[in-house]
Amino acid sequence: MMKKLYGIDMELTQYSKLITDIPKPDVVILMGCNVSCPNITGQLVENWGLEDPSGQSDEVFTETIRRIEENVRALRESHDVNVITKVTVAPNILFSFG
Repeated sequence: MMKKLYGIDMELTQYSKLITDIPKPDVVILMGCNVSCPNITGQLVENWGLEDPSGQSDEVFTETIRRIEENVRALRESHDVNVITKVTVAPNILFSFG
């Protein structure tokens, strides 16, 4: 869905990582999804409490992706982007601002 919506091929750029391979983020976002996440610390930790779209329709995936995008934009607007340069979502996606 990311490729269809944004032209980002997640299969080429995203892969499972060891905790030690993840750069120390300024902000850690826990997606919810009823899964346990490893303990990653940051200046700010938020749990967005999203439902896991696995096994559901493309429309549900699209809505989840849109909610993540909205939340990232709101996070960026509500905090000093000069201080926040890296945001880890779950442990698998790292957003870099700068």
